[in-house]
Amino acid sequence: MCFADAGLFIFGPADEVVIVVDPIKNIVAQVIGQMSSKQGASFQDIQQVWARISGGQGSRAADFKDGCLTIYTDTSMRMVRLSLNRQSLLQQLNQEFPSVKKICFKVGNVA
Repeated sequence: MCFADAGLFIFGPADEVVIVVDPIKNIVAQVIGQMSSKQGASFQDIQQVWARISGGQGSRAADFKDGCLTIYTDTSMRMVRLSLNRQSLLQQLNQEFPSVKKICFKVGNVA
């Protein structure tokens, strides 16, 4: 019996079971690799595209979780301006990242 995808190997007859487990660092690296390949893009890629479509000043992509891209802005005025353009910005993001379902704006640190 072999569960190689999980890093677990079982050898021998039922009364003599020998279990060999890959080191945890190998398993974690494999899982992270699978997760990132399924998402198709890294957060860094999303940040770069956000900087391009937003003009790159006064805001930054701060987090991406459960389809929501959180954007920090330097002022409440910029937050309102970007919020008014939310649909257009989302359409532009979706051209490269269809996994982005909504954009949430917050005033925060943009450095």
